[in-house]
Amino acid sequence: MSKGIARGRALAKYMMDTYDRELEEAEGAVGAEIPAARLHRDQWRALEEPADLHLKSGLVELFAAEIAVARLRHDPDHRPCVFDPYHPPASRQAVWRPADAAPRPVACCPADAALLNAGKPPAARKTPSLDGMTPLWDGTETDAYWLLGHHAMTGTAPLTSAYQQTPMGRTLARLLHHR
Repeated sequence: MSKGIARGRALAKYMMDTYDRELEEAEGAVGAEIPAARLHRDQWRALEEPADLHLKSGLVELFAAEIAVARLRHDPDHRPCVFDPYHPPASRQAVWRPADAAPRPVACCPADAALLNAGKPPAARKTPSLDGMTPLWDGTETDAYWLLGHHAMTGTAPLTSAYQQTPMGRTLARLLHHR
């Protein structure tokens, strides 16, 4: 087996383990099991080749959307922070300037707004990649599906506006264009 294939498998297994922890945390937060999310998780766990998770990224979107639905049932006013849906709700506006891109207003949690207002980068979710951990705005297509799932119930406009002119923004635009 080549090093590249082995790294791809390891990355996919790591992502699956991360999603397992996410499901446990979400179920703890809402105080109940989320059966539909468990079903999608079980579908990708059943893949013969773990790296196929990257080919079946739509399962990740459905998984995240089911978690978002459960969170909204628990807290109808919850609006996810664009930098990490598991931050507190997006209740503030701040200006963010991604590398090599124009500044833009973003809807984010109070902690990220404070960081941005102080001229610091937001405490964005880090996602695994073949090059190590990377901020969400440099994430993969699978990460884009995950984000879309978390924002599906509250609208993707804040998300696409925040990530324009970034690798994630280009991926989101491509995925949303083909719907």
